[in-house]
Amino acid sequence: MEAGEGLYHEALLPLAWRALPELPGPEMARQETEAAREVLRSLLTLALGPGEATDDVAAAGGGERGGELLRLERKLDLVLELLGRLLIRAENLPPLHKVRLSAETVLWQSDEIPSPGPVAVELHLDLRYPLPLCLSGNAQVDGDQVRVDFASTDPTLRDALERLIFLLHRRRLGRERRPSGR
Repeated sequence: MEAGEGLYHEALLPLAWRALPELPGPEMARQETEAAREVLRSLLTLALGPGEATDDVAAAGGGERGGELLRLERKLDLVLELLGRLLIRAENLPPLHKVRLSAETVLWQSDEIPSPGPVAVELHLDLRYPLPLCLSGNAQVDGDQVRVDFASTDPTLRDALERLIFLLHRRRLGRERRPSGR
């Protein structure tokens, strides 16, 4: 089973799933999409490096004031990371799975396999941020591999997920290209 066309993020991540009697109706799907967009907005903020602008906030200006803002941003990032680590210790995370995430699907291997059909998936994409990305979709099973095609067709959600996957992919490539010992 493939994760679909395009860019994907592959990592060992905490993932939980639960079977659903049916996919969420229009109102529940809207609420799920809004919540997922908020989680992705936060994850994108964490994934962006110093000086990189988010879509909804202009980049800090140059000069002395820009430098002050960058230092303040780094301090806030550190506080958020430490707070996230404390919260994660207090929270019982789901088991780790080798996950392959694209904007349309998530694949993972597990001994516990859902029945084919509607499921809700909770995925912790960044351990600094304690809230999971929660999306529902239809599960397909092939041996010990599970594929969930996301039910949401919201373009804003898909764009945010694509952007996060791109940033995570870029970070991974950057780490791989760095000489060892750094």
